[in-house]
Amino acid sequence: GWWDGQHVRVVHGPGSATLRLVPGSTLSLLALHGPCVRVTLSGARWQLDHFTLEPLVGMGVSNEVPDVASESAEIEVTLAGGVLTIFDDPVPEPPDDPRAMSEKPASGRFAHRNGPEATDTPER
Repeated sequence: GWWDGQHVRVVHGPGSATLRLVPGSTLSLLALHGPCVRVTLSGARWQLDHFTLEPLVGMGVSNEVPDVASESAEIEVTLAGGVLTIFDDPVPEPPDDPRAMSEKPASGRFAHRNGPEATDTPER
């Protein structure tokens, strides 16, 4: 989803995510809802290996996506427990892919799009 022009993902542990991000962009991992345990981050400039990320600690903030020659860089995130919030800069999905969910930023609200009939959901 999007929040005030920033892309946001939430991963619940145990869980994982493969992020296709814009090369040279930044990403931040935040434990906003309590500790996130055994967080592993690979593919970014600064890796994490089974790290416990505490709330309001800057260890996961302003990491760098490698500036690779391709159109996207793949970043892997896993965690054993907790709720991890990820702020990132995703690579736009091609519009001709019917399986892709397109997302658009909406100032101050979350916007989820999945077809022409979808509507914005207000922030809660």
